[in-house]
Amino acid sequence: MTLLGRLAGALRTLSLRFTTPVRIEFNLTDHCNLNCKGCTHYASIAPEEYANLQLLERNMRHLSTIRGAEGIKQIYLIGGEPLIYPWLHESIQLSRRYFPHAEISIFTNGLRLPHMDDRFWELCRENELHIVITRYPISFDYDSVIEMCTRQGVRFSIFGDRGLAGSFFKVRLDPLKRSNRWNSHFKCYSFGCLTVQGDKLFPCPQSACVEHLNRRFDQNFSWEKGDYLPIAEIKDIRAILRLRNRPVPFCSYCRKMLPTHYSRSSRVPEEWIEA
Repeated sequence: MTLLGRLAGALRTLSLRFTTPVRIEFNLTDHCNLNCKGCTHYASIAPEEYANLQLLERNMRHLSTIRGAEGIKQIYLIGGEPLIYPWLHESIQLSRRYFPHAEISIFTNGLRLPHMDDRFWELCRENELHIVITRYPISFDYDSVIEMCTRQGVRFSIFGDRGLAGSFFKVRLDPLKRSNRWNSHFKCYSFGCLTVQGDKLFPCPQSACVEHLNRRFDQNFSWEKGDYLPIAEIKDIRAILRLRNRPVPFCSYCRKMLPTHYSRSSRVPEEWIEA
């Protein structure tokens, strides 16, 4: 690519940094019914744990009352696999109650959709939810769940096909924290994925969920001041924008994300940690 082409690309990236709508992703669980190599939420090594429903409501209530809360345009219910969350019905209702004008989406691998009850589909229609399905190269009839969403009158879209070349990324963390944080942030694949984990808001799922790496592989990836915002202390949407738009100390752990082929996880540190 020519210098002019690289400059144009950099300007486009900068523009997106400041025009992308604010999106809050509520992590319902890191647990998943798939076992993907290098999962950015570390789901393949995460224990079966679920977000506390009372804390989830407290977080939503608080974020809906901050100055500029109308600037929160998108709410994502994510995982792991959110459709296995025991209080999914309640989380859908809470999302719409506290964010009446936001687009609310559930990101799913789709495997549980054929088994969802009638109440789930009713809530999706009543609350105008958007089901976002990611295709994986597994033995599963994705066309049938697409037809199901259509039949149920629920809006849906396909996020991507993980079986295609270049559609799956390996995110590497360097325990020695040698990356330039500004460069890592500028090239970040997870830009805009503001993730609620527990009572904290993180700029990306890698930092939000890194405790799974620490526990599984006896690592010491740590958070410093500025790596997250305690949700109860957020007063203004400008604080959220600063967290999103500027590099944080955790960014120095991140190496360049590399496209890779989809496969099942072997649950070895090399999938996430740079030697």
